Amino acid sequence: PQSQATAFASKKKPNKKRKGNSASSSKGFGVSPPTLEEITSKFKTQLPENAESLECPCGVNPGTTYGDCCAPYHRLEKACTTPLSVLQSRYTAFCYRLVPHIIRTTHPTVWNAHVV
Repeated sequence: PQSQATAFASKKKPNKKRKGNSASSSKGFGVSPPTLEEITSKFKTQLPENAESLECPCGVNPGTTYGDCCAPYHRLEKACTTPLSVLQSRYTAFCYRLVPHIIRTTHPTVWNAHVV
């Protein structure tokens, strides 16, 4: 008498190799990772539609509109040349969730500071 395990094993079909389903690939490790721009473009900002005409949140020059104060830094029309301009533009970028500007103005030596 055959045991159940032996009977089951004898009923198995032989392994057939499947065509086109090999583990190797000519594409390396798959799709390349997304770029920083692709990732940050998906972040939602809190920039109001009329932000250009609103008072700038940085408060450095009271009464100055965002369009005349920090917006040129965020649109890359003007470079931050002083520590104050970096801080004011970053503060406003935090207020409006403008992640690309925050990343651009973060010194490369602290990008991975949490990984030690």
